[in-house]
Amino acid sequence: MRHTKDYEKPNQKWAAKKKVEGAHQNLEEKWSKKVDVKKTGEHAGKSVEQIRKRLKVLKAKEDKTETEKREQDQLVFALRAKTGWKKGKGATKS
Repeated sequence: MRHTKDYEKPNQKWAAKKKVEGAHQNLEEKWSKKVDVKKTGEHAGKSVEQIRKRLKVLKAKEDKTETEKREQDQLVFALRAKTGWKKGKGATKS
């Protein structure tokens, strides 16, 4: 007599297949209405020119405080987010 594992029984295979198919359908579900996404970033209200101007000032400083270093990093990130990533995972430009 052959011993089968619980998951090898035909009814359980069918049930598992239905669960997977149901999950796949949920992934393709669309929003029922238009969703308004709000920009919540610290620099969302600044233009690219304003960000570049502030970056230029920070880069020109020789002795930066930790706060200024952190601000520079945040501005570089904000600039990339507004103009697009050039390479790597999630690149918006080729």
